[in-house]
Amino acid sequence: MPEVKWIKLSTNVFNDEKIKIIESMPEKDSILIIWIKLLILAGKTNEHGYIYLTESIPYTEETLAAVLNRPLNTIRLALETFLKLQMIAKDERGIQVLNFDKYQDGLEKLKELHRERQRRYRQRKKLELEPSKKDGNATCNVTDDVTRDATVTSRDALDIDIDKDIDKEKDNNISPKGDISQHKKSVDHPCPYQKIVSLYHEICTSLPKVKTLTDTRKRYLRARWKEHPGMDFWRELFEKVEASDFLTGRADYGNRKPFIANFEWIIRPNNFAKILEGIYDNRDSDPSFEAELLARANQLKRRREYESNF
Repeated sequence: MPEVKWIKLSTNVFNDEKIKIIESMPEKDSILIIWIKLLILAGKTNEHGYIYLTESIPYTEETLAAVLNRPLNTIRLALETFLKLQMIAKDERGIQVLNFDKYQDGLEKLKELHRERQRRYRQRKKLELEPSKKDGNATCNVTDDVTRDATVTSRDALDIDIDKDIDKEKDNNISPKGDISQHKKSVDHPCPYQKIVSLYHEICTSLPKVKTLTDTRKRYLRARWKEHPGMDFWRELFEKVEASDFLTGRADYGNRKPFIANFEWIIRPNNFAKILEGIYDNRDSDPSFEAELLARANQLKRRREYESNF
């Protein structure tokens, strides 16, 4: 999603009946501050009012207490209050601020503008690849207004691009070697889905096998391939995953069931970036890191049933 620097807050916010009810409570100041901070988190996520650490890691009461810098009991009281007043809802994706889109229409317009920039960017790239019909040379036919909007090359642009499914790539016709230091166009190097999956099976022996290469997984994989079009890179990535005690479930957390990553989890954008940044690398001598992993395992517990299907 595009980066958001603001949210809208009505000047009549304290005339709202639900806010007046909160103001009658002993912990009114703390609860109101938590409410404003939840609105800000929802604005940063910019996903129809949902707030979460990552797409696969929802906030828990404990993590919210740390992020919002408030006592755990105060967080629990605030969330219970918001639920009773139907200001928030909870589901498998996490906490959602209700009616967020209704009052934050500017954020939806921002997403629309972002999607339009992606459309123009893809149009420009497509035109660059179309050879001139007059002389047979690979002349780019790009208009000035399209060129002006061709500056969107961020990770978010690639993630939105996968949902459009504009690239008609196949599972074969790709060299097993690639230069991971340069970005190569997917039209020249279509994503070798089966080769990457086979490499995953070869190296990540501690992780679940890929039983089905669904359309969703293909879209995620195609986006990651655009960022790193080289089999050498993918070998190093899978070796990094297999070496991680946390991602393979080898980390010992006592009676707690360990977390085990799977193929789709690895290629999701946020998880993929964290693997590359070394977030899940082993740090045997760092107790604080082990505590962080324990917290992550607790946050991912709710994903266990979903993950076990792969």
